[in-house]
Amino acid sequence: MNSYLHHAGNVLLVLVVVLVIGGRFIKGKSRQTAEGLAFPMKQYLFALYLIVLGFVVVMVVSMHGTRLAWAEYLLFTVLVLLLAFRLPGTIVLQPDAVTQHFWLRKDKVIRYPEVMAIQSIQGGRMTKVSGDNRVTILHTMNHAAGEEFRAELSKRTGKQIV
Repeated sequence: MNSYLHHAGNVLLVLVVVLVIGGRFIKGKSRQTAEGLAFPMKQYLFALYLIVLGFVVVMVVSMHGTRLAWAEYLLFTVLVLLLAFRLPGTIVLQPDAVTQHFWLRKDKVIRYPEVMAIQSIQGGRMTKVSGDNRVTILHTMNHAAGEEFRAELSKRTGKQIV
């Protein structure tokens, strides 16, 4: 049983490495929703988070067997909440504003007239949208369709990308 868990841990580790390296080449797709044009997190990233959680479970079970202390359950719950908190929010280009929805955090909203600047960061891998209401929305390489996001946002705001 222990060698099985060891091999499962190795397989999960290889999958994480492959997803981290290969995920940079996946562009992802935007999708039209009732709210507007949505740029969600890339699907591979969600799979990566699930694999990391599986890796942690396999390692804990292989070290301690199937009987876990309450502190280990608490630690696992905290890890799941931290991962959910760190998930990139879905960015939606609504008819009148750009919005970023998160699972465990408050939404960010910048109305198009309030957009002060659109900055391309790290060679176009990230886009920073700054509003005059002190809100910043960051489209990272973990979001789908970066080029489409920049083009559509520039069209809707009338601002050039810096």
